[in-house]
Amino acid sequence: MKIKKIIAIIIFLLGIGMLFVSYDIKKKVAEGTLKVRKAEKTVNQANSLFSLSPTAKQLTQESLQGAQKKIEAGKADIAYYSKLADQLQLSGLVLMGAGILIFVLGREEKSEKNKKR
Repeated sequence: MKIKKIIAIIIFLLGIGMLFVSYDIKKKVAEGTLKVRKAEKTVNQANSLFSLSPTAKQLTQESLQGAQKKIEAGKADIAYYSKLADQLQLSGLVLMGAGILIFVLGREEKSEKNKKR
C-alpha cells in the first residue's frame, strides 16, 4: 500500500507543478500582450501622422511592414501560449484530483482490510 501512497503523492505534486508552470506562462503572456498593444498603438500613430500626404503614407507603410509582421507573429505566439497555459492548468487540476483520489482510495482499502480481521 505504500507504493500507492507514493504514486498518489507524486501525481499530486506533478499537478501542482503544472499549475505553477501554467501561472508563469499566463503571467508572461500578459506581459507580451501589453507589449503588442503598445507596438500596435505606435504603428497606428505613425500611420495617422504620415497619412496626410500620399507619398509620405506610402513610405511609412513600407517602413512599418516589418513592425506589423512582428506584431502579427507576437499575436500568434500569445494565442499559442495562452492555449498551452490553459491546457496545463486543466491537466494540473486533473492530476491533483487523481492523486487525492488514489490516496483516499488507498486508505479506504486499508481500513476495510482491518475491519475484516
